[in-house]
Amino acid sequence: MAQQVGFIGLGLMGGNMVNRLAECGISVLAFELRKEVAEGFKHLAALAGSAAEVAANCDIICSSLPHSKAVTDVYLGEDGVLKNAKAGTVCIDLSSVDLQTTRVCYEAGKKSGVGFVDSPVSGGPANCYDGTLTLIIGGDDEDVAKGEAVFQALGGKGVIHRAGPSGAGVTVKLVNNAIAISNMVTTTEGFMLGVKAGVDPDLLYQILNTSGARSYHLNKRIPWVLDGSMAEPRFKLETARKDVGLALDMAHQIGMPLPVIANAYELLNVGMSQGWGEEDCVAIVKFYEQLAGVNGRSRKLA
Repeated sequence: MAQQVGFIGLGLMGGNMVNRLAECGISVLAFELRKEVAEGFKHLAALAGSAAEVAANCDIICSSLPHSKAVTDVYLGEDGVLKNAKAGTVCIDLSSVDLQTTRVCYEAGKKSGVGFVDSPVSGGPANCYDGTLTLIIGGDDEDVAKGEAVFQALGGKGVIHRAGPSGAGVTVKLVNNAIAISNMVTTTEGFMLGVKAGVDPDLLYQILNTSGARSYHLNKRIPWVLDGSMAEPRFKLETARKDVGLALDMAHQIGMPLPVIANAYELLNVGMSQGWGEEDCVAIVKFYEQLAGVNGRSRKLA
Protein backbone atom coordinates (compact mmCIF):
# COMPACT_ATOMS: atom_id res chain seq x y z
CA MET A 1 0.00 0.00 0.00
CA ALA A 2 1.32 3.45 -0.92
CA GLN A 3 2.55 5.63 1.91
CA GLN A 4 0.48 8.65 2.88
CA VAL A 5 2.86 11.56 3.23
CA GLY A 6 2.11 14.57 5.40
CA PHE A 7 3.80 17.92 5.04
CA ILE A 8 3.83 20.75 7.59
CA GLY A 9 5.03 24.20 6.52
CA LEU A 10 4.28 25.63 3.08
CA GLY A 11 6.73 28.52 2.98
CA LEU A 12 9.22 29.34 0.26
CA MET A 13 11.02 26.01 0.63
CA GLY A 14 8.24 23.77 1.92
CA GLY A 15 5.77 24.90 -0.70
CA ASN A 16 8.13 24.03 -3.52
CA MET A 17 8.89 20.67 -1.88
CA VAL A 18 5.18 19.84 -1.87
CA ASN A 19 5.02 20.80 -5.52
CA ARG A 20 7.86 18.39 -6.22
CA LEU A 21 6.30 15.53 -4.23
CA ALA A 22 3.02 15.97 -6.09
CA GLU A 23 4.86 15.99 -9.41
CA CYS A 24 6.45 12.66 -8.44
CA GLY A 25 3.02 11.16 -7.81
CA ILE A 26 3.22 11.18 -4.01
CA SER A 27 -0.07 11.80 -2.21
CA VAL A 28 0.33 14.65 0.30
CA LEU A 29 -1.78 15.87 3.21
CA ALA A 30 -0.49 19.36 4.03
CA PHE A 31 -0.87 21.83 6.88
CA GLU A 32 0.11 25.49 7.03
CA LEU A 33 -0.88 27.90 9.80
CA ARG A 34 -1.48 30.71 7.33
CA LYS A 35 -4.76 29.68 5.72
CA GLU A 36 -4.37 32.08 2.83
CA VAL A 37 -1.04 30.43 1.95
CA ALA A 38 -2.47 26.92 2.32
CA GLU A 39 -5.27 27.73 -0.13
CA GLY A 40 -2.68 28.18 -2.85
CA PHE A 41 -1.77 24.47 -2.59
CA LYS A 42 -5.19 22.83 -2.66
CA HIS A 43 -4.61 21.78 -6.29
CA LEU A 44 -1.45 19.91 -5.22
CA ALA A 45 -2.37 18.41 -1.86
CA ALA A 46 -5.25 17.68 0.48
CA LEU A 47 -5.31 20.30 3.24
CA ALA A 48 -5.44 19.45 6.94
CA GLY A 49 -6.77 21.69 9.68
CA SER A 50 -3.93 20.98 12.12
CA ALA A 51 -0.60 19.26 12.63
CA ALA A 52 -2.45 16.70 14.74
CA GLU A 53 -4.66 15.79 11.78
CA VAL A 54 -1.59 15.28 9.62
CA ALA A 55 -0.02 13.10 12.31
CA ALA A 56 -3.07 10.91 12.76
CA ASN A 57 -3.45 10.17 9.05
CA CYS A 58 0.07 9.84 7.65
CA ASP A 59 2.85 7.26 7.57
CA ILE A 60 5.58 9.76 6.75
CA ILE A 61 5.43 13.31 8.11
CA CYS A 62 7.72 15.98 6.66
CA SER A 63 8.25 19.48 7.97
CA SER A 64 9.98 22.57 6.65
CA LEU A 65 9.77 25.24 9.32
CA PRO A 66 11.49 28.61 9.88
CA HIS A 67 13.13 28.12 13.28
CA SER A 68 13.65 25.84 16.28
CA LYS A 69 10.61 27.09 18.23
CA ALA A 70 8.31 26.27 15.33
CA VAL A 71 9.75 22.74 15.16
CA THR A 72 9.34 22.31 18.93
CA ASP A 73 5.73 23.53 18.81
CA VAL A 74 4.80 21.32 15.86
CA TYR A 75 6.33 18.13 17.22
CA LEU A 76 6.09 18.46 21.00
CA GLY A 77 2.95 20.55 21.53
CA GLU A 78 -0.28 19.12 22.94
CA ASP A 79 -1.81 19.18 19.47
CA GLY A 80 1.50 18.31 17.87
CA VAL A 81 2.80 15.46 15.80
CA LEU A 82 4.36 13.17 18.40
CA LYS A 83 1.27 13.07 20.64
CA ASN A 84 -0.97 12.14 17.71
CA ALA A 85 1.10 9.97 15.38
CA LYS A 86 0.70 6.20 15.42
CA ALA A 87 3.63 3.91 16.26
CA GLY A 88 5.77 3.19 13.21
CA THR A 89 5.31 6.65 11.73
CA VAL A 90 8.49 8.37 10.56
CA CYS A 91 8.99 12.14 10.80
CA ILE A 92 11.44 13.88 8.48
CA ASP A 93 12.38 17.38 9.56
CA LEU A 94 13.86 19.33 6.64
CA SER A 95 14.36 22.51 8.68
CA SER A 96 17.64 24.12 9.77
CA VAL A 97 17.49 24.10 13.57
CA ASP A 98 19.75 23.69 16.58
CA LEU A 99 21.11 20.29 17.57
CA GLN A 100 19.31 20.25 20.92
CA THR A 101 15.88 20.62 19.28
CA THR A 102 16.61 17.66 17.02
CA ARG A 103 17.83 15.50 19.89
CA VAL A 104 14.79 16.28 22.05
CA CYS A 105 12.37 15.46 19.21
CA TYR A 106 14.25 12.24 18.41
CA GLU A 107 14.17 11.04 22.03
CA ALA A 108 10.50 11.99 22.44
CA GLY A 109 9.66 10.07 19.28
CA LYS A 110 11.47 6.96 20.46
CA LYS A 111 9.31 6.84 23.60
CA SER A 112 6.16 6.55 21.46
CA GLY A 113 7.55 4.40 18.67
CA VAL A 114 7.79 7.26 16.18
CA GLY A 115 10.96 7.77 14.17
CA PHE A 116 12.52 11.21 13.79
CA VAL A 117 15.00 11.94 11.00
CA ASP A 118 16.84 15.23 10.63
CA SER A 119 17.34 16.00 6.95
CA PRO A 120 18.18 19.67 6.44
CA VAL A 121 18.82 20.67 2.86
CA SER A 122 21.25 22.75 0.88
CA GLY A 123 19.81 24.58 -2.10
CA GLY A 124 17.03 27.04 -2.78
CA PRO A 125 13.39 27.05 -3.89
CA ALA A 126 14.31 26.20 -7.49
CA ASN A 127 16.17 23.10 -6.29
CA CYS A 128 13.11 22.05 -4.27
CA TYR A 129 10.97 22.41 -7.35
CA ASP A 130 13.11 20.26 -9.65
CA GLY A 131 14.42 17.67 -7.17
CA THR A 132 18.05 18.82 -7.19
CA LEU A 133 18.43 19.56 -3.48
CA THR A 134 21.36 18.32 -1.44
CA LEU A 135 19.95 16.34 1.50
CA ILE A 136 22.03 15.86 4.66
CA ILE A 137 20.43 13.00 6.60
CA GLY A 138 20.82 11.99 10.24
CA GLY A 139 18.81 9.27 11.94
CA ASP A 140 18.26 5.55 12.43
CA ASP A 141 18.73 3.31 9.38
CA GLU A 142 15.24 1.81 9.59
CA ASP A 143 13.59 5.23 9.67
CA VAL A 144 15.74 6.59 6.85
CA ALA A 145 14.81 3.59 4.71
CA LYS A 146 11.09 4.26 5.22
CA GLY A 147 11.57 7.79 3.88
CA GLU A 148 13.41 6.73 0.74
CA ALA A 149 10.62 7.76 -1.67
CA VAL A 150 10.57 11.29 -0.21
CA PHE A 151 14.35 11.57 -0.27
CA GLN A 152 14.53 10.44 -3.90
CA ALA A 153 11.80 12.87 -4.94
CA LEU A 154 13.49 15.86 -3.32
CA GLY A 155 17.15 15.02 -3.89
CA GLY A 156 17.32 12.20 -6.41
CA LYS A 157 18.54 14.58 -9.09
CA GLY A 158 20.82 16.32 -6.60
CA VAL A 159 22.94 14.73 -3.88
CA ILE A 160 21.78 12.61 -0.93
CA HIS A 161 24.26 12.38 1.95
CA ARG A 162 23.91 9.95 4.86
CA ALA A 163 25.65 12.00 7.54
CA GLY A 164 25.27 9.61 10.48
CA PRO A 165 23.00 9.10 13.51
CA SER A 166 20.36 11.49 14.78
CA GLY A 167 21.67 15.05 14.90
CA ALA A 168 24.42 14.52 12.33
CA GLY A 169 22.33 16.11 9.59
CA VAL A 170 21.70 19.38 11.41
CA THR A 171 25.30 19.50 12.65
CA VAL A 172 26.71 19.31 9.13
CA LYS A 173 24.10 21.78 7.87
CA LEU A 174 25.09 24.39 10.46
CA VAL A 175 28.77 23.92 9.63
CA ASN A 176 27.98 24.24 5.92
CA ASN A 177 25.96 27.42 6.34
CA ALA A 178 28.50 29.01 8.69
CA ILE A 179 31.23 28.47 6.08
CA ALA A 180 29.07 29.43 3.10
CA ILE A 181 27.63 32.61 4.59
CA SER A 182 31.00 33.76 5.91
CA ASN A 183 32.36 33.23 2.41
CA MET A 184 29.49 35.26 0.96
CA VAL A 185 30.17 38.17 3.33
CA THR A 186 33.91 38.10 2.53
CA THR A 187 33.12 37.93 -1.18
CA THR A 188 30.96 41.07 -1.11
CA GLU A 189 33.59 42.88 0.94
CA GLY A 190 36.41 42.01 -1.46
CA PHE A 191 34.26 42.70 -4.52
CA MET A 192 33.49 46.19 -3.30
CA LEU A 193 37.19 46.78 -2.60
CA GLY A 194 37.84 46.23 -6.30
CA VAL A 195 34.95 48.46 -7.36
CA LYS A 196 36.08 51.24 -4.99
CA ALA A 197 39.59 50.96 -6.48
CA GLY A 198 38.15 51.71 -9.92
CA VAL A 199 37.77 48.31 -11.59
CA ASP A 200 34.67 47.89 -13.75
CA PRO A 201 32.22 45.65 -11.80
CA ASP A 202 31.46 43.34 -14.73
CA LEU A 203 35.11 42.90 -15.58
CA LEU A 204 36.00 42.38 -11.92
CA TYR A 205 33.40 39.63 -11.62
CA GLN A 206 34.64 37.90 -14.79
CA ILE A 207 38.24 37.90 -13.61
CA LEU A 208 37.48 36.78 -10.04
CA ASN A 209 35.23 34.03 -11.33
CA THR A 210 38.15 32.48 -13.24
CA SER A 211 40.74 33.02 -10.51
CA GLY A 212 41.54 31.86 -6.99
CA ALA A 213 38.69 33.90 -5.50
CA ARG A 214 36.10 31.89 -7.42
CA SER A 215 33.48 30.38 -5.12
CA TYR A 216 29.90 29.17 -5.16
CA HIS A 217 28.60 32.45 -3.79
CA LEU A 218 30.72 34.64 -6.05
CA ASN A 219 29.42 32.73 -9.06
CA LYS A 220 25.80 32.69 -7.85
CA ARG A 221 25.27 35.96 -5.98
CA ILE A 222 27.53 38.63 -7.44
CA PRO A 223 25.45 38.62 -10.67
CA TRP A 224 22.52 39.69 -8.46
CA VAL A 225 24.64 42.58 -7.21
CA LEU A 226 25.48 43.50 -10.80
CA ASP A 227 21.85 43.50 -11.94
CA GLY A 228 20.49 45.03 -8.73
CA SER A 229 18.17 42.15 -7.81
CA MET A 230 19.40 41.72 -4.22
CA ALA A 231 15.91 42.35 -2.83
CA GLU A 232 14.56 39.07 -4.24
CA PRO A 233 14.88 36.70 -1.27
CA ARG A 234 16.39 33.51 -2.69
CA PHE A 235 17.90 33.03 0.78
CA LYS A 236 16.89 35.72 3.23
CA LEU A 237 19.47 37.68 5.17
CA GLU A 238 17.36 37.06 8.26
CA THR A 239 17.59 33.29 7.71
CA ALA A 240 21.32 33.48 7.08
CA ARG A 241 21.79 35.31 10.37
CA LYS A 242 19.67 32.70 12.17
CA ASP A 243 21.75 29.81 10.81
CA VAL A 244 25.10 31.42 11.60
CA GLY A 245 23.82 32.20 15.09
CA LEU A 246 22.91 28.53 15.60
CA ALA A 247 26.41 27.51 14.51
CA LEU A 248 27.92 29.95 17.01
CA ASP A 249 25.66 28.56 19.76
CA MET A 250 26.82 25.03 18.94
CA ALA A 251 30.46 26.15 18.96
CA HIS A 252 30.00 27.81 22.36
CA GLN A 253 28.50 24.63 23.80
CA ILE A 254 31.51 22.53 22.77
CA GLY A 255 34.16 25.20 23.48
CA MET A 256 35.18 25.97 19.90
CA PRO A 257 36.12 29.61 19.09
CA LEU A 258 34.93 30.90 15.70
CA PRO A 259 36.35 34.42 15.33
CA VAL A 260 35.86 34.78 11.55
CA ILE A 261 32.33 33.36 11.58
CA ALA A 262 31.48 35.57 14.57
CA ASN A 263 32.51 38.64 12.56
CA ALA A 264 30.28 37.55 9.69
CA TYR A 265 27.41 37.22 12.17
CA GLU A 266 27.93 40.79 13.39
CA LEU A 267 27.87 42.07 9.82
CA LEU A 268 24.57 40.26 9.27
CA ASN A 269 23.32 42.04 12.41
CA VAL A 270 24.21 45.29 10.66
CA GLY A 271 22.08 44.18 7.73
CA MET A 272 19.18 43.43 10.04
CA SER A 273 19.49 46.86 11.66
CA GLN A 274 19.26 48.42 8.20
CA GLY A 275 15.98 46.63 7.45
CA TRP A 276 17.39 44.18 4.89
CA GLY A 277 16.27 41.01 6.67
CA GLU A 278 13.65 40.10 4.05
CA GLU A 279 16.08 40.59 1.16
CA ASP A 280 18.57 38.06 -0.14
CA CYS A 281 21.59 37.68 2.14
CA VAL A 282 23.80 39.26 -0.53
CA ALA A 283 22.05 42.55 0.31
CA ILE A 284 24.85 42.94 2.87
CA VAL A 285 26.78 44.37 -0.09
CA LYS A 286 24.79 47.57 0.46
CA PHE A 287 26.69 48.11 3.72
CA TYR A 288 29.98 48.04 1.81
CA GLU A 289 28.52 50.27 -0.90
CA GLN A 290 27.72 52.82 1.79
CA LEU A 291 31.28 52.65 3.09
CA ALA A 292 32.77 52.85 -0.39
CA GLY A 293 30.51 55.61 -1.69
CA VAL A 294 29.99 53.65 -4.93
CA ASN A 295 27.67 50.80 -5.90
CA GLY A 296 28.45 47.43 -7.43
CA ARG A 297 25.90 47.62 -10.21
CA SER A 298 26.85 46.85 -13.80
CA ARG A 299 27.75 50.05 -15.60
CA LYS A 300 25.78 48.64 -18.53
CA LEU A 301 22.63 49.49 -16.55
CA ALA A 302 23.48 53.19 -16.47
